[in-house]
Amino acid sequence: MGEGMLVLPADVLKPGRYGARMPGGSAVRLGERPLGELMQLSGRGNGFSNRLGSVLSGLGVDSAPDFGEVAVGDNGLEVLRLAPDRLWLRSPPREAGVRQAKALDLALAANGLDLEVMWKLDLSQSRAVIVIEGAGEGCGAEDLLARLISLDCDASMFEPGSFEETVLHDVSVLVQRKGLAEFEILVPVTWAQSLWSYVREAALPLGYEISSSN
Repeated sequence: MGEGMLVLPADVLKPGRYGARMPGGSAVRLGERPLGELMQLSGRGNGFSNRLGSVLSGLGVDSAPDFGEVAVGDNGLEVLRLAPDRLWLRSPPREAGVRQAKALDLALAANGLDLEVMWKLDLSQSRAVIVIEGAGEGCGAEDLLARLISLDCDASMFEPGSFEETVLHDVSVLVQRKGLAEFEILVPVTWAQSLWSYVREAALPLGYEISSSN
């Protein structure tokens, strides 16, 4: 599976409208998006904390994000803070992701990478991205997520530019809010097809659309 490839088979991504027929058409749109390049940067102790800012600066990130928040760097890089000593660095697919991977290696080398305090792990083959988007009173992306996970998905509580780690159908996932009516769910590839089916089933009472691209 390449970092610019989709995980789900084409037959389950067939474009069309499904489920209940809502006035004005389906508000919810479902799909899959390529993950891109996903690196985990982790470490321990003061050595990690002291070097993190310099490493991220080399990637165009002004400062490390707070827990649960996303910072943006060069070439579309997103930095997600999962824990004090663990971050995910996600880049777009193809050329930008390759450039970002090289930039990370350079930034680590420039800051005297010490495997005792800081290390990276390539997760690019480990996750699939399910997309839920669409605004609608009682039938939008927030409403579908409320059926799927135990989180308050109101924008006042779950703001764009943030993420939450939670459980979807007994599987640990990461939900990132990309916009007011746009969410990405990063799911383990081994569970991607079953979770996709679960999301589709939950969306049937609202009505949903699968578009040809996301």
